[in-house]
Amino acid sequence: MQADDNQPIATLYHMPMTCSLSVRIAAALGDVPLHIIQADTLGRDAYQAINPLRQVCTLITPDGETITETSAALMWVQSQSADDAFRREPKDADYYQLIRWIAFVATEIHKQIYRMVFYDELDDGSKDNIRALAPTRFELLDKHLTQRKFLIGDHISAADAYLCWAMRLAERAGLNPASYTHLIAYARRVESIPTIDAALADDWERKQEEIRK
Repeated sequence: MQADDNQPIATLYHMPMTCSLSVRIAAALGDVPLHIIQADTLGRDAYQAINPLRQVCTLITPDGETITETSAALMWVQSQSADDAFRREPKDADYYQLIRWIAFVATEIHKQIYRMVFYDELDDGSKDNIRALAPTRFELLDKHLTQRKFLIGDHISAADAYLCWAMRLAERAGLNPASYTHLIAYARRVESIPTIDAALADDWERKQEEIRK
């Protein structure tokens, strides 16, 4: 979401359909305003000055602090939300479950699978070996979601924003979660939330514009 021009807000350096989309989704869910700058429009040297690894996401807080790593950016965004149901505080029992599931998506799906299968330098056989890790992760999620609407109880969280992005990219990554019925039902339920549907549609249009250039 965007805020009044006079209100200091965080800046998200973003690239369409990448992991920084999950931060956009979390911000929309938590009604946390962000100024979004498409990182690939800045040029290699300019963005490297902001993030030496030239990766997204990079979040600059209103105080000028730089936060890299999607998991850290998600935690910051959710901490800024005025929505008591969306925001989890350290004193809450769900807080460490939030960290657990953000870390799970980050380490078990994002970095361990997606980061590798989208490397052009990796050969197809190696990518297939990495994709073979997915079923155990999908099975764990499917079982966890058997009697839950979301990853943590009955209200959506920043962890769901991350998993939503991961599920959106599953087919592009060559993964097939179709047999995991609870996981698929969850993904459809989350994507149907109006704020998420709007963020996904906007990001897809940004991606198409990028392709057309």
